[in-house]
Amino acid sequence: MRSDQPAAGVVPRLWLGLLGIAMAIRLSRILRSGAEVPEDYWRKLVSY
Repeated sequence: MRSDQPAAGVVPRLWLGLLGIAMAIRLSRILRSGAEVPEDYWRKLVSY
């Protein structure tokens, strides 16, 4: 069963990578539009 251990770590890393990309896309869209980033957005990021 040790052969399954490396594959088990791939899925969480993949999800974290996709989450990071999604957050970067959202932030870049907000900054490009010239809109102000809401205070609660930053508070949510810092609280986790």
